[in-house]
Amino acid sequence: MVNTYGLHNKNWVKIMYEKRHKWAEAFISGHFFARRRNTQICEGMNKYIKGYLKSGVKLFELIPALDRALLRLRNKVVEEDFRSNNSTHVLTTQLKNLEHHATTIFTDSVFEHVHKEIDRVGSLIISRSMPFGSIRLFFTSRYNSNNLQNEYTTFYHPKDNHHMECSCALFECEGIPCSHMFNIMKHEHMTEIPSSLVLKRWTKSAKSDMQTSIPMNNVPNEAIEFARYTLHINIVL
Repeated sequence: MVNTYGLHNKNWVKIMYEKRHKWAEAFISGHFFARRRNTQICEGMNKYIKGYLKSGVKLFELIPALDRALLRLRNKVVEEDFRSNNSTHVLTTQLKNLEHHATTIFTDSVFEHVHKEIDRVGSLIISRSMPFGSIRLFFTSRYNSNNLQNEYTTFYHPKDNHHMECSCALFECEGIPCSHMFNIMKHEHMTEIPSSLVLKRWTKSAKSDMQTSIPMNNVPNEAIEFARYTLHINIVL
């Protein structure tokens, strides 16, 4: 791009190239970003807040408007938590045991991503495998494909809580098992996802297992109501 458009002397291009290790995929692959690599959250929150602010809003109207926006947002979170903990998913893949286990531990929003990875197993095969000490190496490729560039290597540690590491680095980046890992689980006849591949923050029990201590004078009334449904809070009087 630099050669095509003659950007060699542009200061902005030089600065961005010097910072390439902070934004280029080749450098950031394998780093955890909680499935977020852009400003989507900030932009979405700005749009949500603007929906409660009229044009020319006065200062004394600002705080009540923000309170209404936050209260509705908290109510939405409670509704989503209730739906995750009480709804039942229809199992659609052939790996029903693994899929069912995923529905019991992951929240609905995370399960959607996990389900896609499980569904992709149908197009994968284990082209070869080999022992490496106490570790087993599996090479996964697409069915009816001879392109070795699409082959992924998965390290399987059966004695270390069934821990796995895949060259696609999806688990390291997003915290969910990749389709190649699920393919190994299928090969090993596993009926549950190993706990080493379950990130606590994506589970239904992430909030209920969290203990916090907050002074009473710092807790708004609506936050206390919200906490009754989502958190076990020890309030310090």
